Amino acid sequence: MSTEVQTVSQVLVAYPPKKWYHDWQALRLYLVLFPGVLFVSGTVGYDGSMLNGLQSLDTFKEFFHPTTAVTGLLNSSYGLGSILSFPFAPLIASRYGRRQVVIVNSFIMFVGAALQGSAKNVGMFCVARILFGFAATTSTNSAPAYVAELAHPRDRRFITALYNGTYYIGAIMAAWITYGTFPLTTTYGWRIPSYLQGAVALINLVFVLFVPESPRYLIARGRHEEAHRLLARIHGDGDDDLNNPLVKAELAEITHHIEAELNAYGGSVWNEFFTQPVHRKRLFLLAFIGQGMNWSGNGIVSYYLSKVLTVVGVTEQGDQTKINGILQVVSFVTCLVASWVATWSRRRTQFMVSIATMFFSFLAVTIANSVVAKDENNRHASVSVIVFVFLFMCGYNWAFNPLAYAYPVEFLPYNIRTIGVSWLSLWCMGVGFANTWVNPVGLDSIGWKYYIVYVVWLPVEFAVVYLTFPETKGYALEEVSAILDNDRFFNFRHGKIVEKRVQVTAVSQHESSDLENSKTASISVTEKVV
Repeated sequence: MSTEVQTVSQVLVAYPPKKWYHDWQALRLYLVLFPGVLFVSGTVGYDGSMLNGLQSLDTFKEFFHPTTAVTGLLNSSYGLGSILSFPFAPLIASRYGRRQVVIVNSFIMFVGAALQGSAKNVGMFCVARILFGFAATTSTNSAPAYVAELAHPRDRRFITALYNGTYYIGAIMAAWITYGTFPLTTTYGWRIPSYLQGAVALINLVFVLFVPESPRYLIARGRHEEAHRLLARIHGDGDDDLNNPLVKAELAEITHHIEAELNAYGGSVWNEFFTQPVHRKRLFLLAFIGQGMNWSGNGIVSYYLSKVLTVVGVTEQGDQTKINGILQVVSFVTCLVASWVATWSRRRTQFMVSIATMFFSFLAVTIANSVVAKDENNRHASVSVIVFVFLFMCGYNWAFNPLAYAYPVEFLPYNIRTIGVSWLSLWCMGVGFANTWVNPVGLDSIGWKYYIVYVVWLPVEFAVVYLTFPETKGYALEEVSAILDNDRFFNFRHGKIVEKRVQVTAVSQHESSDLENSKTASISVTEKVV
């Protein structure tokens, strides 16, 4: 006998869950999930802001004597470690689980930070950053999927959008720690921020020990009863709340999709990812988002703010580190607001607003820099550069920070989720690696004219988003996968988005609606143009 089972989205409408601040089960989870897993991105943010700040310190310059080539090497070492992690990160996550990946790599990041703080020369500093980059990216490839798979469906859009927003918590810490150490005249001016980077990784390590494993990983490993009780504990009212409608719907959808994927591809996820047409389209979107994270002009602001400020007359290290600190705070606030907006807005719209803001801001920065190049005493043009750099970063953080991982984990099915995030990271870090070599050379060689490259590129990004990005608003993780796998992915008809409704049907062994007895499930999809 077959019986229709409501989808997660339908259950949330039929049985509205209590608010998160009244849900003790969710609160207990988020209190450890935030510092243990979401803050993995904060560890990465600390690194980027710290290195930006260190390049403004006289003690750092005197110790390493960074030429243009050495500056590129110092900045690109992290990216090199990230690229080296690509073949291993998803395989480790699939075999040992998201939780173990974060635990082990948080410890490795701690060791890398200690080595960096103890560096005796450029080579040791770079080796430490390669090690840190390898561990940070391996952890980052699992963390966003881990967050999305644990978060309550009611909160998933905000929590996953907030993941990358924690980048700026780490960035703010690093910026103001560096500002606090710049008066020191010894090497501890740059060693203290480096050592404290290890303390940030230690926060991840301690708290992730209290975070449960992903229920999707448990089901993929055949541990169904354990996954059922975990879902009841974190999304229901406790371990014994096994018949909770939401828990039953989640269990049915997760089990169906994972079993279908394993039956179809036998676990050969790499082969599936690169050979299946629908996944090749996912590859394109992931690569595009990855390049957008580092090739939208933000690479100049993130790693070469000191050079940008020097060109417009802000040369004092105290002023530069202070501006860097304020910029991180503004970016974090923007990201918080954007994460909240992501709970109800369309993904496509948020990306397009972000890119349009970056384009007009960068155009203004370019024009103002051209004026400063002709008249170094033009105070208004110099101030305009700083103002529009801030506006540019607000635009960037409107989408490319909160949605960089939140959006991909929605359209990636479980069996390729960590591989997909790893592919995104490969593009992000690969482009970032190239940027760290190209940007300083470009800025030194042709000055403000180098900005024109990004002024030309940003409209291309806007067009790609408009023409190819699918809308994922309003669906659970498994429902988004069903929609995309049953479509041609780029589903636009006469400029209108085709939305699909997904119905999960469970075929029970007995004449019962108890999902614990469910053997198979099927997905039926209906369309409507909106």
